[in-house]
Amino acid sequence: MSQFGRRQRAAQTAPPTPVELLGIPQRKLVPRQPAPVGPATEILFARLTPEDLGVLEARLDGAQRGMWDGATAEQKKRLALAFALLYGIAGVPERTGLRSDVPPAEIHSMVRNDPTETGGSYYYSDLVLESLERAGSALAPGSHGLDFSCSSGRVVRPLAAALSDVQWHGCDPNAGAIGWAREHAPGIEFFVSDTSPPLPFDDRALDLVFAISVWSHYSEAAALRWLAEMRRVIRPGGHLILTTHGLQACVWFTQNRDQWIEARLGGHWIAHTAHQLERAGHCFWDVFGQGGDWGVLDQDWGLAFFTPEWLLENAMPGWALVDYAIGRAAGNQDVFALQRR
Repeated sequence: MSQFGRRQRAAQTAPPTPVELLGIPQRKLVPRQPAPVGPATEILFARLTPEDLGVLEARLDGAQRGMWDGATAEQKKRLALAFALLYGIAGVPERTGLRSDVPPAEIHSMVRNDPTETGGSYYYSDLVLESLERAGSALAPGSHGLDFSCSSGRVVRPLAAALSDVQWHGCDPNAGAIGWAREHAPGIEFFVSDTSPPLPFDDRALDLVFAISVWSHYSEAAALRWLAEMRRVIRPGGHLILTTHGLQACVWFTQNRDQWIEARLGGHWIAHTAHQLERAGHCFWDVFGQGGDWGVLDQDWGLAFFTPEWLLENAMPGWALVDYAIGRAAGNQDVFALQRR
C-alpha cells in the first residue's frame, strides 16, 4: 500500500477545518499540572547533603545559574540532582545511585543537550510513581517493573536509583540504545525487544509496566496486540501506566506547530485527526514510511491518537481504569493507569 493509501486509514472523508471542528481550538480541556516535584525526586534529593548543595551553589554559572536563580525551592530539588551530576560534585553518584552518563549523538535518546536531565528524567520518573500512588498502590521490595520501549533508559535510570530494591527491566527495538543502556546503567536488566509480541517474560511476571509515549505511536491493531500482551505479563492487581495523544494533544499541536509532521501530513492533519477521533476513537498516521524510526522498520509505528472511550471499550473487562489525567505529560499527552484484573 502506498504512503498516501496508508494515510487514508486516518481520514476516510474530508473533515472540516480546525476552526469548525467541534470547537477543538477552543475546547475547554485543562491539563492537570504536576506537583513541582514527585516521589522519585523527593527520595533522591533527600540523599544530598547540605555540603553538596553548598558546593553546587558556589559553582553554578551561565545558563544553569539563571535556571537555578529563577526556580522555586521545590523546583530546585530536581535541578540540584541534575546539576550536581553535571558539575561533578564529589560523592553525589555514590549517595544517590545516579550516573551522569549521557548518550552520544549516534545513540537514540528522547532528549538532547538538556542539562536538567543529567542522570535521566526526574519529571517522568515522578510521573510514573505519582500515577501509581494516585491509583492507591506502591512497589514493594522485590517487585518487578518494566520500562517498555525505554530507548536508552531515560526514565528507568532515576527510578532504579530511587527504588533500588525493585527489580527493574527495560526493553526497546533499538539495539544501539539498549547496548548503550546496558553499559551505562548497571543494575537494570535491558534487552532488545521485537516490534511485535511476545515479550520474554512468563505469564504474570511483572508488577508494573510503564510506557512513556509508546501507545502514541501504535496503529490500532498494534495497540490492541500490545495491550493483550501487557495483560499476559502483568500479574492480577499489577499496573500498566501509559501516556498517549488524545484531544488535548490536538489542542497542544495547534498551539505548538510541528513542521516535521506538517511536511509529511499537510497543514490540516490536526483537523483530520480530531475528525477521526470523533468518528472512530483512534487515529493513526504513517509518518516514518520506509525509512523507519532510527532504523527500526515497523508499518504499525507512526503517530497515533485515541480517546479514553476507545481505550475503555477495548480494555474492559480485563483492566480497570484507576487513574486518568488530561495532558499530565508536559501539557500534551494524557496519562492512564490501568490495573490488571
